[in-house]
Amino acid sequence: MFSGTVFGDIILASKVALALILWVMLFKSAIMPNHFWLPGVYLGAPIPAVALFTASADIIGIYGIARLFLTVFGSDVVFEDYQRILMTILAFIAAGSSLASATLVSLQRNVRRIVAYSTISQFSLALMGVTTNTNEGVAGAIFHLVSNSLGDMLVLYSAGMATVLCGRSLECLSVLRKYKVAYISLILGFLNLFGVIPILPGFWSKAILTLVFIKTEFPAGAVVVLASSGLCALGYFRVLISSLRLGVTEKGTQEEISLTIPTITLILLIITTLVLGVSLLFFEDLRNFLVFNVGNSIVDYKRYVRVVLGV
Repeated sequence: MFSGTVFGDIILASKVALALILWVMLFKSAIMPNHFWLPGVYLGAPIPAVALFTASADIIGIYGIARLFLTVFGSDVVFEDYQRILMTILAFIAAGSSLASATLVSLQRNVRRIVAYSTISQFSLALMGVTTNTNEGVAGAIFHLVSNSLGDMLVLYSAGMATVLCGRSLECLSVLRKYKVAYISLILGFLNLFGVIPILPGFWSKAILTLVFIKTEFPAGAVVVLASSGLCALGYFRVLISSLRLGVTEKGTQEEISLTIPTITLILLIITTLVLGVSLLFFEDLRNFLVFNVGNSIVDYKRYVRVVLGV
């Protein structure tokens, strides 16, 4: 009655499952062409919800891809060649997604849409880091997700204050000059996303990714990092220039608007961002821990399994 053999092709089924799960993860992290849902969410959802998305929910897709390829289907799988092909395809999808979304950032005139397409571009860079399958690449990817979350939250909360005080147009951002904490937050947030100042974590995450791409003989990845950063900067600085305009006044309201909680939130975000960036600048041990320990905890799937199972 029983032949003692497995019915069907388990390898083929695993390949199909891997491809389908990968597509879902790309949708979760809004990597192009699965990005269509994210700009609408960022445009219509309340600011706290959007900040929560970018800081936690959206990054699950990138982390899931890392765990999928490096833990579930690690280097010892029987279809290792197929896995390598998928990773290569994924790298090119991420590169195209980063450049395309960065181009869209440069064309937007709404802060929320700028942040939305910027997030897609930054997530795509992180995904490129994961595809290198190295400790440094994975660590750079995870850290880039963290630094992007900090930058997004700084920009979104400060822009949210401008929306309450004046409206959603770029010109309304000029009212923030009256509110120094919010204005500093807006500037720091965009500079962190740009990634050119060493005292901000955005610089270090992009630097790690760039060096990894050069080290792994993928110079096109380094070019994508630089090109996407330049394109995004066009959108970032359009916002900052708009905040310098004169003649914009706050909306007249019968009730006094309390900005205490948003201001405290922004102060905590500013402190966190600066402390993290300055620590990475002056403490080499922290950089080494980030690059080797954090990355190795994901790449070394055997260690991960031992820690999870407690053996």
